[in-house]
Amino acid sequence: MHESGHFARISIFPKDEDLMNAWNVLNPDDKLEAYSQYFTKQPEVSFESLDDKTKKKIQRSFNRTPDDVLAEEWFSYQWGRVLMGLTADKSLRVD
Repeated sequence: MHESGHFARISIFPKDEDLMNAWNVLNPDDKLEAYSQYFTKQPEVSFESLDDKTKKKIQRSFNRTPDDVLAEEWFSYQWGRVLMGLTADKSLRVD
């Protein structure tokens, strides 16, 4: 499911700039929260609920991952959430 999101992203956001604009709407805490769910493969996990060792691993990986890769994985993870019957992350708001 997740991998199909990478193909879908190209159709929905053909320009990398458009994907980055969507990613950059999220605040830093929402980005880390989304990455925590991606990293742990637990769609409802909260960064703050994790043990210190796991938080450290996630933070280190998050900090080392280029922003464009974070955005790509974030989109694909949201795609997978929807395909699993979950809603997209609460950080995605439509005003």
